[in-house]
Amino acid sequence: NLTALSAITLLVALFLMYNTMTMAVVRRRTEIGVLRCLGVSAHHILGLFMAEAFALGLIGSLVGVPVGWFLAQWTLKAMGQTVTALYTPVIVRNVVLGPSILVEGLALGCVVALGAGMASVLEAVRVVPREVLHRGSGETSRRLSHGKTSFISILLLLASLFLSRLPPVDLIPIFGYASALFLLLGFACLVPLTTVLLHGLIHRLPLSWTSTELKLASHSLVSALRRSSMAVTAILTGLAMMGGMMIMIHSFRETVEAWIDQTVSADLFVIPAARSVSGLDARMPEKILEELKGIQGIQAIDPVQTLKITMNNEQVMLSARDLDVLKNHSHLLMINGNAQEIVKQALGKGEVLVSE
Repeated sequence: NLTALSAITLLVALFLMYNTMTMAVVRRRTEIGVLRCLGVSAHHILGLFMAEAFALGLIGSLVGVPVGWFLAQWTLKAMGQTVTALYTPVIVRNVVLGPSILVEGLALGCVVALGAGMASVLEAVRVVPREVLHRGSGETSRRLSHGKTSFISILLLLASLFLSRLPPVDLIPIFGYASALFLLLGFACLVPLTTVLLHGLIHRLPLSWTSTELKLASHSLVSALRRSSMAVTAILTGLAMMGGMMIMIHSFRETVEAWIDQTVSADLFVIPAARSVSGLDARMPEKILEELKGIQGIQAIDPVQTLKITMNNEQVMLSARDLDVLKNHSHLLMINGNAQEIVKQALGKGEVLVSE
């Protein structure tokens, strides 16, 4: 999930980089026209802008990698505590950045910058020198058809719906991540249409309900829809990413609470002290278990032992429990059927339960 969110961060960077390079092209239309009049070829102008995009991507990557390392150090303690509390004890003190990670970070930054800048740079090489004499011709020639982008949005959203129904591959929700990406891109393509609709709504409202500044800002967004929609998309994507993170955390917490309430019904847990050092390999001595059974007031004791084994070339967790106690005091979540009846059947026939 963290890797998927980092990919969304790259998408936000792509939108911002596209907007930055578009602004660079608009500001330098006169210079581009003069260079074309002097005989500079379109390929040379393309090379100049691509060099600028590469430089911006490289500088951003050189700054972003240390910032990412600092943030990783800052969040390391919280992540370590979470893993220790939910899964197994871990002791991690430092974040290690190997050469491959550094190279990957720099390469991703430069590639995203070049890819985002390419669309804007292609506009630069199409500039006709005589158009430079007409102020505002750049925005006129770059009008964005919100009808076309809305049609693309519908296709992307339908593709997202289709991909969301496909099963995971080797337990990895590849199609789920692709569905989330298409969903994000689909709503991004709806930004131009939404901007135009909001612009129309604002200008239909009475002046007493709005302000002159709001109407001027709305007109400015619509008049430069191609550039403004990218900036709006970048902001909304960042907000969506934060919202997605909050939803993921809340969903995971709710799932854990539901699992605990329905499957873990013990009032007291007794574990060997060595568990904090050696993890799940620590075992409770048999004599301690017999002593616990002799304590008055204890209704039932469920001894639990777990062991990681290899089955069909896959790591699985083998868990040994008292199925009679499990039948009477726990409520396992079953895909089909009644949990008590299934456990009773397994207990009578000497069967095992397999969890997904």
